[in-house]
Amino acid sequence: MKTPFAVVSLWFLSLLSAYSGLLAYDSFSYTNDHNYYKSGGFGWSDAWGGLAVTNGLTYTKTDRPLGTQGAGAMLGTLTVRSLDTSPLGPFSAMVETNGLVGKEGSEIWVSFLLRPIELNQFFAGVWFGSGFSLYLTNGMTQLAPGVPLAQSTTYFVVEHIRFGANNEDTREEYFNPVPSRDNPGSAQGTNVFLGNMSFNSVALIGNSSRPSAGTVDELRFGEYYADVSPLSPITLTNIQCTACQMTFTFQSLTGLLHTLETRVAAATGSWNDVTNFLGDGNVIQVMVPTTNETQFFRVRTE
Repeated sequence: MKTPFAVVSLWFLSLLSAYSGLLAYDSFSYTNDHNYYKSGGFGWSDAWGGLAVTNGLTYTKTDRPLGTQGAGAMLGTLTVRSLDTSPLGPFSAMVETNGLVGKEGSEIWVSFLLRPIELNQFFAGVWFGSGFSLYLTNGMTQLAPGVPLAQSTTYFVVEHIRFGANNEDTREEYFNPVPSRDNPGSAQGTNVFLGNMSFNSVALIGNSSRPSAGTVDELRFGEYYADVSPLSPITLTNIQCTACQMTFTFQSLTGLLHTLETRVAAATGSWNDVTNFLGDGNVIQVMVPTTNETQFFRVRTE
């Protein structure tokens, strides 16, 4: 399971990315400015055109907060963005000769946050090329068995696609699973679809009597469920360094194990356990002796 880290040295604070296992990612952390094209994140070959943003979404289940940042994309005018499916790109191991993600025997995980804000006289959705989509329209009452479709409710949507022979692919769609586990088996509800699921782009669209039919946020593509469901990184605060002691605090997560590790080089060497703490939701203060002129610490959460 991939887990987020916070890192501090004797001289500076930095944060290891909680998203390093992803193939592609967009947090939609843009602003509504004069720039027509929005091209943040990674794993893409072009930019969104005409994308508008609004307040970002958050999601927590069983005290596990999904890693989020910045704004969210409004579901309004059609906007499309292509993935980097080049021979040396992040999807190269699962790209067919036609340039689509869908190579026989490969599989991919996709996740995003979705919040519909109108349920009448509207349609909205997220399309993955011509392969598959999550499409909302008039008359829908549920997203899956046991998952009612409710206005102004945030859903954590996870797609798992297994690409089979002769375009006989399997798509498992999960709603509201617990983030950062080995699998999303704890989901509130699931759908299963069969057919050709190959794709190489993402389209966002919404049409309603309001400026936006809803919001999409935190779009991720990865090889495993843990890649597309990272926890919020731990932030270290109140950092104080002396000649022989490092002191800092962090907000713990209830029921999760936080392990303090150290090593003497930022990029090389093994991390060694110093101590661990079982999170209870409160702020934890850490005081540890330092034994080297330069020493690095990190908090691993799992």
